[in-house]
Amino acid sequence: MKISEEKYRILATNVPGMIYRTGPNWSVEIITNSEAVCGYSTDEFYTKKIDWQSLIHPDDKQGVMDGGAELCIKPTSIVQDYRIIDKNGSTRWVSDHKCSFFKEDGSFRGLVGIVLDSTERKQAENITERKKMENELNQRTSELTQLSSRLRRARENERATIARELHDEFGQALTAVKINIDRLESEFMNQGTTDAMKRLRETSELTDRLLEQVRDLALNLRPSMLDDLGLVAALHWYVRGFSRRTGVECKLQVEGQELLLCDEKRIMIYRAVQEALTNVARHAEAKSAGILLRFGTDLLSVEVKDDGKGFDVDEVFGAQYEKYPFGLLGMRESTEELGGRWRIQSIADQGSSITITIPLGDLQ
Repeated sequence: MKISEEKYRILATNVPGMIYRTGPNWSVEIITNSEAVCGYSTDEFYTKKIDWQSLIHPDDKQGVMDGGAELCIKPTSIVQDYRIIDKNGSTRWVSDHKCSFFKEDGSFRGLVGIVLDSTERKQAENITERKKMENELNQRTSELTQLSSRLRRARENERATIARELHDEFGQALTAVKINIDRLESEFMNQGTTDAMKRLRETSELTDRLLEQVRDLALNLRPSMLDDLGLVAALHWYVRGFSRRTGVECKLQVEGQELLLCDEKRIMIYRAVQEALTNVARHAEAKSAGILLRFGTDLLSVEVKDDGKGFDVDEVFGAQYEKYPFGLLGMRESTEELGGRWRIQSIADQGSSITITIPLGDLQ
């Protein structure tokens, strides 16, 4: 018997975990190596009457009890991972391997088990899981960015198609109508039919307005001069039209020698200026606005400033994407897709500015 007890003591002492046995009410009767797991020595468990259940983290306690319910019904072995609060008040993870045993009459006698400190393993698992989630998030973000980019290109292509159709089909048809009306007007002028002349003149003026509206609509959708004459010419045209439509004095300043940009960069800068000035007209209550376009050796930048009422950027937007208006969000995403930087600055009653900088890279 003494030899067996000595072998058990040696075994229990060298096991890298806490060995325990409980009674039928789950109270610990025998415990060894507890200090390595929870900080309390075996003597403290006995002298201070520490209940192992009291060390279980409050958020895990019910789950541990529910998970071990079957142990009281039939001989069973289970493994439970849960947290405990150690002697220093720190939270630690443990892996509790336990099995139940019964008396000859079938009544529940108690549990025997070994508790291993699994904190490092859990931390490693959490790191691995976090990295996995980060990788999945990055992948989803990349997929959404690619989708967003394809949608913008598709929208730009659609705008170009509609602009061409407006110019080629509607524009030409209205021009033909205008020519016919002018001929009829000349014929009725010789006949001296006053009422008919009046109606034809009104129809001619209406046709002129329609032609102008179709032309403006086509240019706003996709100005042909952006492809034919380049970015600077297109921006000069847009700025003049913006000032005429809104009453906001707007000037474009160009620094450096204009370069032949690839289609994607040319469109992105044009749309960014268009969106920025649209926001000036809608929200800024500005009297004037300025655009500074810089062609550098390696970088291209555009800054749109206004003297409007301004706003608190952190309060309105913060760091959350979902708070950005759709137009500004698209501007930011398209800038980042080209490897550029996007910045918005504003002070209440002192105006606002949006600055975009993109690397020139490969030019067409």
